Amino acid sequence: MYSARMETEYLHLPIGEIGQRWSDLRIIDPGAEAAMERSMRQFGQMTPLVVCQAGKDGYELADGFKRLRAAIRLEYERLCVRVFPGGIRAAKAAMIRLNMKARSISDFEKALVIRSLHRQDGLTQAQIATLLDRHPSWVCRKLSLAERLCEEVTENLRLGLINMTIGRELAKLPRGNQEKAMK
Repeated sequence: MYSARMETEYLHLPIGEIGQRWSDLRIIDPGAEAAMERSMRQFGQMTPLVVCQAGKDGYELADGFKRLRAAIRLEYERLCVRVFPGGIRAAKAAMIRLNMKARSISDFEKALVIRSLHRQDGLTQAQIATLLDRHPSWVCRKLSLAERLCEEVTENLRLGLINMTIGRELAKLPRGNQEKAMK
């Protein structure tokens, strides 16, 4: 019987070998960042990061962005990582799937990941729906949210300068009016 758990590989990687090119798909919450840093200072790393193999020797972070940032601030040299079996598309999907149960990923972050799968990875909405085990209309709504927001609003949401409730309201406006209304 096949088990993904048996295929999982755990490593202790130097922090510098963990790529962060998908960090812009997650929102920085200063309160959650501070809590993670306090936890890691007190207890150390309790949960491995999830990475995927990107190229021959590189690893790209899929889950554990707060842990990685806390480890950098605390001057860790290495972190325990779980190597996610599968390719880059599967790892991006894991960004959503690994965080849905704990509800630690916002609708906007889901929208950013879906937009990345659609634009950068060339997947259709139907393919994304299959990958995420969701209905195509769910994918369409999330993609629409990411596509309707202007860059300034998107950046402010990513940085945690405005909350998602404001983002949803701004998404109802034409893109040209969003920045002014945000200010």
